[in-house]
Amino acid sequence: MHGATVRRPRHCAPRRQVLARVSIKGINDFDGSFELQEESRATLYSMLNAEGFRRQVSSECKMEEGLAFTGILFQPVPWSPATKRGMPAELEAYHASPDHTIINIPPTMMFKAKIFKPSRLCAIFRKESAVVPEGQGTLT
Repeated sequence: MHGATVRRPRHCAPRRQVLARVSIKGINDFDGSFELQEESRATLYSMLNAEGFRRQVSSECKMEEGLAFTGILFQPVPWSPATKRGMPAELEAYHASPDHTIINIPPTMMFKAKIFKPSRLCAIFRKESAVVPEGQGTLT
C-alpha cells in the first residue's frame, strides 16, 4: 500500500489549533462574613486546640516550636485588587508575619463540627513564644 492516502470523512472538520485567552477578573464585593452555631464553634475550637492537631500543623509548617490557635477564623475570599492573598485585607498582616501560620481547616474537621456553610474556612495559628500585641489576645 505504498502511496495510499487516507481520506477523512466529509463530516470531520480539519484540525485547527485553537488559542484561548484567559483573563482574571476580580470580584470587588464579596461578603466573607459567616456565623457558626455555638455547638459547632465549640467543637471546632476544641479540635483546633487539640495538642495532636497543633503538633501536626507545626510539623507540616516546618516550625520547630509549638503553635497556639489564635481563635481567628475566616472564609477565603476571591482575588481582588484589595484582597490579593485570598483573605480579608485586615488579616493580611498575619500572612506576612513569621510568628503566624494560616491553614485551611480540613474538610473532615468541618464535617465533624457539623459546619456545612461556609464550605471552607481558614484558621490562624501563632508561635507559642510569640509576643501577642496589645488588644490582640487569643480568642478561644
